[in-house]
Amino acid sequence: MKRAAIPFALLLLACMAALPLIAPPAVSAQTATQAEVVCASDAVVQAGDTLSVLATRFYGQPLGYAPIVTATNAKAAVDATYATIADPNFLQVGWKLCIPGPLLTSASVQAPAGPTATPTPTATLPPGVTPTPTATPVPPEQHPLAIPHMRSQSYPGSEIVIEQALDPGVNYNRYLASYQSEGNKIYALLTIPQGQKPATGWPVVIFNHGYIPPAQYRTTERYVACVDAFARNGYIVFRSDYRGHGFSEGEATGGYGSPAYTIDVLNAVASVKRHPDADPNRIGMWGHSMGGQITLRAMVVTDDIKAGVIWAGVVGSYPDLLENWRRRST
Repeated sequence: MKRAAIPFALLLLACMAALPLIAPPAVSAQTATQAEVVCASDAVVQAGDTLSVLATRFYGQPLGYAPIVTATNAKAAVDATYATIADPNFLQVGWKLCIPGPLLTSASVQAPAGPTATPTPTATLPPGVTPTPTATPVPPEQHPLAIPHMRSQSYPGSEIVIEQALDPGVNYNRYLASYQSEGNKIYALLTIPQGQKPATGWPVVIFNHGYIPPAQYRTTERYVACVDAFARNGYIVFRSDYRGHGFSEGEATGGYGSPAYTIDVLNAVASVKRHPDADPNRIGMWGHSMGGQITLRAMVVTDDIKAGVIWAGVVGSYPDLLENWRRRST
C-alpha cells in the first residue's frame, strides 16, 4: 500500500514541545594578565561591526578574529573599560575591544598632480625590517559571506557513503553516512523510508540543527522526535553534522561570521540529489535556531530547495542581530 507524504510544514507540530531553544556559543574569559597582552590598537564597536568585519579591517582576513576575542577578554579581566566577549557572534555598539598586532599598514595617499602637489613622504624602515604589504580592499559583493559571492561558487557535494547501519525506526531505516564538503569528510544522519519507493523517488528534508557545542555534538542525539516525524511519514531526512561537529573534519567556525556551515549544507543538498532513492526535484529544508539562519542563506543561494521552514530561528540582518538579539544578563 502506497503511503502519501504528510505536508512538509504540518510535521513541525510533532516536535515543537520536544526541544528547548539552543543558545549560541559562549567564549571563556582568558587568564592572561594585562601585562601579557599588548593592544596595537583599540576599537570601539560601531553599528554594523562584527568580529569578521573588524578582522577584515585590521588584518585583511574575515576569519582571523580569534586573537581579538582572546586579547579583549584578557584585557577585560584586569581593565573594566574593555568588553568581555561572551559570544563571538554578537557585539554591542560602544564596546571597547583590544586589537593585537601586527596590523595592516594604511595605503599611501597619492598627492594630486600639478604645480602645487606635495611629494608623498616615504617612511624609512630600520635595516632588516620588511614592510607589511598593504591589503587590497575586498569589494562588498566579493566578501565570503556575501550572497552574490556564494552564488558564484560551486557546491558539488559527493556520493553519500554509508558508514554504519543504525537501529531502524518504525517504518524507515537509519544510517550514519558521510559526504564531502570543501575537502572535509562531513558526517550526517540519514533516514530512508521502507516500502515501495515513488516513481520519482522519496521527497527529502535537509535538516539543519541549531547550536550545540561542537565537542558535545553527537550525530544520533537531539532532535529525535523531529527527525522521526518526517522519517515515518515518507521523507528521506539528511541531517548534516557540519564541519568540526562530532567526528566531522574541519574547523567549527560558527554559523554567522563564516559561510562554512552553509557551504556544508549546500554540499549536502548536492549529495542527496545523487542518491538513487531521492527525488531531486522535491527537496525541502528545515532549520532550528542557528539552523534557521543557515536555511535562509542556503535558500537564497540555490534554487534546488523547493520549500523551507524556520523554527525559532536566530535570523536577521547583522545590525539587527548585533543590537537586538544579543543575550543579556538582565
